[in-house]
Amino acid sequence: MKDLDGNRDILSEFQKVLDEYDSHPILVAEVMGSYAKTSKYYNMSDIPINFGLINKVDRKGMTLAQSINKTVTEYLASVPEGKTPNWVIGDSNYARVGSRLGEDNRYAMNTLALTLPGVAMTYYGEEIGMLDGNTTNPNDKQRTPMQWNNDTHAGE
Repeated sequence: MKDLDGNRDILSEFQKVLDEYDSHPILVAEVMGSYAKTSKYYNMSDIPINFGLINKVDRKGMTLAQSINKTVTEYLASVPEGKTPNWVIGDSNYARVGSRLGEDNRYAMNTLALTLPGVAMTYYGEEIGMLDGNTTNPNDKQRTPMQWNNDTHAGE
């Protein structure tokens, strides 16, 4: 969702309803924006999804490791005290991690997401190192079926 006043109001109402129960499901919010903007969503949801390892890691003027370190450090500094950080390396709107950062880095990125403090969330197929697939729409290469094997209709 976009960072709009109305969206924050609606999300706050959802959280108020869930807070009325002794135990409630986790309210996860998908919010795009800077860490300064998305961190305020911890006030109205349990976990605003952190897309930093997807859209903030680049190699412009630094190594991949330096860029990851910068992204992780900035994100952790933005998480309010007592709140749960989270990590995702894949999403339906971005190239798969192995296609984005190189096939050799896909398993290391999974390991990183699982070992950083907080909760790791997985877009289907990232856990087995899926790469972007072949589709008729070049904008949907990350949305192929699960690539269980090379048989017909198995993701290829």
